[in-house]
Amino acid sequence: MNGPCEPVCARAVNDGVVAKPEIRYAAIVNVTFGKNVTVVQPVNLYDCVIGDGSFIGPFVEIQSHVSVGKRSRIQSHSGHSGAFAGATSRIGQMLGTMMAKPEKFCKQSG
Repeated sequence: MNGPCEPVCARAVNDGVVAKPEIRYAAIVNVTFGKNVTVVQPVNLYDCVIGDGSFIGPFVEIQSHVSVGKRSRIQSHSGHSGAFAGATSRIGQMLGTMMAKPEKFCKQSG
């Protein structure tokens, strides 16, 4: 029996069973690209629109119904679903800071 901290996969290996994982590959599916777009693999882009002159960096996933505006730069470690990024947007490492301390980036009302 496995202890509380022993990974389940360790038991399988110890029992002489070698499991095979399901392998999925990064893909670009049903994407509308503007002019002069740069995409650095690996990326997952599907059912989205990428505006003219935009840059999509490696390890980015952009999901269905997302429209990226012209001259935008989308970098790794940011996820986007059902969103709109306007012209000259930059989405990437700064996103985590904005989410952690929104008061620094949002004008307070009242």
